[in-house]
Amino acid sequence: MWDYILFFTFSPMIEWGIHYLLHKYENKNHRNHHLDVSKIQYRDFNSIKELEILPPFVIVFSYYYKFWFLFLFLTRYWIAHTTIHYTNSEIKYLKELKSHHILHHRYKNCNFAVSGIYPDILFGTYNHTPVIFRKNTVFGYI
Repeated sequence: MWDYILFFTFSPMIEWGIHYLLHKYENKNHRNHHLDVSKIQYRDFNSIKELEILPPFVIVFSYYYKFWFLFLFLTRYWIAHTTIHYTNSEIKYLKELKSHHILHHRYKNCNFAVSGIYPDILFGTYNHTPVIFRKNTVFGYI
């Protein structure tokens, strides 16, 4: 049981660190993801043609070779990131994560965590500017 508690506590911090490094070293693929989002002005993520394809391949690989931490870590990240980008949920926590992530795309030096907000608070990169959602868009703000 403790391993699950530690996993769900520390995996968002590891996710934050990886995401922070992608920005610090200006990873090309990640930069392209940000460019795709800014082209549509954050309105409709269904128009983005590229879904993250690397995580599912690594997820299958890690499952096959029984790398359970990597499997759980990437599955959690990929589900959270895909849900944030491609759904319009009324669930309060998902709306908070979506707002958190929209601000990351607007201001690239904040909100690096995807599946939790507390790592950004802990590491001083939290931006909580209010985001207002429109009902007719999947991923929009005014």
